[in-house]
Amino acid sequence: ARASGIQAQQASKTNMVGTALGVAGMFFSDSKIKHNIIKTGELENGLGWYTWEWKDEFSDIVGEQRCEGVIAQEVSHLTPDAVCEINGVLAVNYERATQ
Repeated sequence: ARASGIQAQQASKTNMVGTALGVAGMFFSDSKIKHNIIKTGELENGLGWYTWEWKDEFSDIVGEQRCEGVIAQEVSHLTPDAVCEINGVLAVNYERATQ
């Protein structure tokens, strides 16, 4: 039962990632699935630019490499139409957010 529960969780995460990548230009950027977030700069529109690592429970899906980009919660204040929620996790349309 435990193994099937873990498999169901993994399938759910995989579906979540696939959904985000399948929606035109949408990428997960929710601060609640990241850690070791460091602000490294700022975009012309005032959004911060960050590096981070994915939390352990997501690293098997998105990788363990350090990533960079924006934080969805910050984007939602400046450009709310560039953010959507997918299965409880915020995703950002980078094309809209960085204009």
